[in-house]
Amino acid sequence: MCILACQEGCTSHSDEVHDAIRTLRAYRSTPGHWAGGNQTLGSNTWTLAPAALPDADGIAWPLASLSPELPHHPVPQTMQNSELLSIYVKFLAQFTASLDGSPDASNPFIKYYVPYCVHSELLVHVAIYTAACFLTDTGHVERTSAMAHKGHVIKLLNEHVRSQLSTSDEAIAGVVQLIVVEWLWGNTNDLRAHLRGLREMIRFRGGFRTLGLHGLISKYAITSDVAIALSFEMSPFLRGWSDFDFCDNSQIPLRLALNTPIISTLVSFSSCADALHIHRAVTSILDDLRFLLAAVLALPERPTAKELQKVHTTSAWIHERISSLPADAPAPQRPPPRSSPQPQHQAPIPRPLSPAPILPSAPAPPDYVYQTIRLAALLYTRAIKDRRPFSAIVTPAELTRLWTTAWRVPLSVWRSLLGVFTWILLPIASGGGATPHDRSVKGMMGVSLLQMGMENWEIARGVMEAGLRLQRCRGGGGGSETRGEAVGGEGEGEW
Repeated sequence: MCILACQEGCTSHSDEVHDAIRTLRAYRSTPGHWAGGNQTLGSNTWTLAPAALPDADGIAWPLASLSPELPHHPVPQTMQNSELLSIYVKFLAQFTASLDGSPDASNPFIKYYVPYCVHSELLVHVAIYTAACFLTDTGHVERTSAMAHKGHVIKLLNEHVRSQLSTSDEAIAGVVQLIVVEWLWGNTNDLRAHLRGLREMIRFRGGFRTLGLHGLISKYAITSDVAIALSFEMSPFLRGWSDFDFCDNSQIPLRLALNTPIISTLVSFSSCADALHIHRAVTSILDDLRFLLAAVLALPERPTAKELQKVHTTSAWIHERISSLPADAPAPQRPPPRSSPQPQHQAPIPRPLSPAPILPSAPAPPDYVYQTIRLAALLYTRAIKDRRPFSAIVTPAELTRLWTTAWRVPLSVWRSLLGVFTWILLPIASGGGATPHDRSVKGMMGVSLLQMGMENWEIARGVMEAGLRLQRCRGGGGGSETRGEAVGGEGEGEW
């Protein structure tokens, strides 16, 4: 299969296709991707054959071949199934594990989940269904074919539910991944049913603390639930009982990549600008937004008029300041004039009578990290100033502008700024509505929270709690009749 690599400004394909192609380009630029030749997975479950050479302007898909060492592979050995499994394991799973598609060898998703997945008939078919849905965006899989894969997944899941495996790690992990697929490609009725079913399965199992894979299944479920809640501006499903408390006691030092404006107690951005490779103007914006968000999150449940006015005045001032900044790149900082020391006992050098002409300075090149952060900051300050949810603030044009600007930054850069990138996604994940970029934005939100959770659960939990509280402070979350009830209402508990 081959996807055309569109040129800038292409109008022949949808935005969904362009988002998929950008992801493919990012993955092809990393070392060791599937287009580079034979690869093996952990336990040699299967191997990849070299990809067919693409056309002049195309991006080739890999062709997978099942390992002859495992004749009892849980997937029927058809070319379509093996190809879809190849795309999931060597492409989609890599981006689930790491924002730039190049996870470390010790990454928990690659180390634990993927090997567990490929040895489970249920999880393998959920992976195949996931890849099929992704390929409906690029036109390589018909929607009817993807629905056939979904039907087979539901059949296998119902068999698990009726058996003694109804609350096994395998079944719960399968439902979690199915929920993510339904969130991105399905409908809200199925999503609601799966969320209610997952909640009951975890309760019957005994709570998050009983789930396996070193806490990874619990983290996958919690971050997916919160990402869905943030996108619909509603309350999460998987909370409200002690069974849904989850704690990871791992003591992990903070990596600067996780530094985020949402948590006020972390190190200031101005003190780590050089380490993060960002401009001082960017750190100033981020520190200002951290100060503002801390003020909002510190508000009591019933704030006084004076407290609200103080936050309004602060947000209006910061909004005005950021609005006045250059749109494309930070203003260049002119170095102070230097006076050349005169040698002693020497007559001063005569100065010209007329001043030297001032040559126009070359315009600064675009700084897309700066542009993206500035645009996101303006959405935050406007929403806080007006006390309105992001869904009522962010227009489709603003989402498109912010998202397409963010895509101009290499994913490896956003991986090094994962905490900032997650902060950027919050306003557009819930404000996108039915825009062409909506699925891509939501998918990135889900994997960003999961990646933060795998690396430092305390930071991830702080980000999720702050995001949900910001929603409530601005009038969204837990009570939206137009958005939240579409998912959060009662429904049938069938798969």
